[in-house]
Amino acid sequence: MLKYKSMIINIFLFCLIFLFSGCANTNIAVMDEEINIINNQQVGYINNAWNNEATGIDGLSNIVNTKNLPHISITVQTSASTELEVYVSQDCEHFTLCEGLSEKINAATSNSAHIYFTAAEKCYQLKSSNNVTANATISAKP
Repeated sequence: MLKYKSMIINIFLFCLIFLFSGCANTNIAVMDEEINIINNQQVGYINNAWNNEATGIDGLSNIVNTKNLPHISITVQTSASTELEVYVSQDCEHFTLCEGLSEKINAATSNSAHIYFTAAEKCYQLKSSNNVTANATISAKP
């Protein structure tokens, strides 16, 4: 009986050391990252910005977290003419228009666009001037 009591005390002490050593905080950071992945679309998924969705007039796409990968490629297909604007953010909450990266899509000639550039932001979002059905992918690489 004394052997089991000693083992239980050792396990209890191990758990206390683990909790106060900072190892448990690593798990919390991992959980926070997992929540961030759920709330923001991740780079590498097709149609991560819009997935056959109505954009709405001046509608915004999903936020795509590129994890600071600098070489960005955006492909978009729309059902009608619209103007796309690219918005950027370092914290994935406060976005700024990225001047010079707007693209006019004229459905009479083409219903798609490809925008590519190098930037140092973490998150990207698109804005459509007209209500169109859109598929949009934001990709990034080192």
